[in-house]
Amino acid sequence: MLKNALTLSTVFLLVFALGGLVLMGSLWSKSDAHAIEETASNTDQTEAVGPAQIDGQIAPDEYARSAYDEGTDMTLYWTVVEDKLYLAISSPAAGWLAVGLDPDGPLMRNGDILMGYVLDGETILEDHFADTPTGHKTDLELGGSDSVLAYAGSEADGGTIIEMERLLDTGDEFDKPIVAGEMFVQLAYGEADDWTSYHGDRNTIVVDFFGSGEEVPMTVETDATAGASQMDGQIVPSEYAHATYDDGTDMALYWTVVEDKLYLAISSPAAGWLAVGLDPDGPLMRNGDILMGYVLDGETILEDHFADTPTGHKTDHELGGSDSVLAYAGSEADGGTVIELERLLDTGDEFDKPIVAGEMFVQLAYGEADDWTSYHGDRNTIVVDFFGSEGGAP
Repeated sequence: MLKNALTLSTVFLLVFALGGLVLMGSLWSKSDAHAIEETASNTDQTEAVGPAQIDGQIAPDEYARSAYDEGTDMTLYWTVVEDKLYLAISSPAAGWLAVGLDPDGPLMRNGDILMGYVLDGETILEDHFADTPTGHKTDLELGGSDSVLAYAGSEADGGTIIEMERLLDTGDEFDKPIVAGEMFVQLAYGEADDWTSYHGDRNTIVVDFFGSGEEVPMTVETDATAGASQMDGQIVPSEYAHATYDDGTDMALYWTVVEDKLYLAISSPAAGWLAVGLDPDGPLMRNGDILMGYVLDGETILEDHFADTPTGHKTDHELGGSDSVLAYAGSEADGGTVIELERLLDTGDEFDKPIVAGEMFVQLAYGEADDWTSYHGDRNTIVVDFFGSEGGAP
C-alpha cells in the first residue's frame, strides 16, 4: 500500500511519534562514555574506513558516510564493515534520541527502532519494534531479542550522541535487515532523559547504507516544504505535511494544505470502501461532507456525498450540487486500501464544507466490500485542525 515504504509520515508525518512511551523492558547501560568535542557537524566521507570505535564520540573520518537533516538538526553516521553496521546519531538536545529503520506505515508501523539517552554519564539504549502506527515495544516483550552488540553515548554542549554496532541481518523477526538500496529512516528526539517526554522534532529521510559517500537528499515534514501530493494512490514518507492515526478504526488520515487546495489521503485496513466525513454537526453524520470510494480491479471509484439526514447521504449531484474533487487515485495492497484526493479548500458548493483554520470533527469509516451497500467494518470521529498539528480523539 505504501510505496516501498515508509509511513507516516507525514506523514515519519510522521503521524507519526517515536516518543511518548513509559520506560519498559530490559535496559542496557554503559558508563564509560566520554565527552564529545564539536563532532556533531562532521560529514567527512571516506570509503577506507574500518569499524568505528564505540565510545560515544564521533571523530573525523571515523564513519564512511553521514547525512545531516535540517528538519531535526540531527545527523546520522554509518559504516558497513563485512556483516556489521556501525551507526551513530547526534541530536541537538540533552534528552532521548531515536532512529527508526524501514517503517512501512502508516506512520511508524513496522519500524525497527533504536532509542536511547545518556543520564549522569550512563548510556541507556533499547531495541524496539513499532507494532502499531503510533506505538512500539521492546523486541524482548514481543518475543524477540536485544540485537545491539555494543553501544556508548555522551552529552556535551546541550546535545547527545549515541553510537552502536549491530549485525546487518540479525535474524530477529523484529529487526529489519540492512540491505543495498534506499531505505526510509525516521529520526526523532526529546528534551528529557526518559521515554515519556514527547519528541522535540522528528522527520523521515532516505538512506542507502551501501550507497555512495554523498549526503542523502531529505524531505522535511513541514508545511513550509511540503508541496502538492502526487495523486497516484501511494503514500510515501513526507509526502504529506501532517498525519494522524485512529486506533478505533485502524485508519490513518494524511493531509497537506497548499495555497487554496487540500491534498488528502485515507488508508483503511480492509480491501473495501472507505469514507471520510468532514464537519458533521449532528446528530450522527448529518450535514457532513462525505468523500467515499473503493478500488475494484485496479479502478478507483470515488463519490462526493452530503449527509442530508443523520443516517443517510446522497451524492452532491443528486442534491443539486457538483462533484468537487479535482483529482484522485487509489490502490489496494496487503488487505488494505489507500485513496488520495485533491479539492479546493472552499469549493463554493453548498454541499461541501469549507476547510478553515481551527478544529473540525472528522468521521472515518470503512466497509469490507467494494460497494456502498456493505455496512461499515468500523467507524469513529476524530478532531483535526487542517492548518495545525496532527489530529486526535475528540
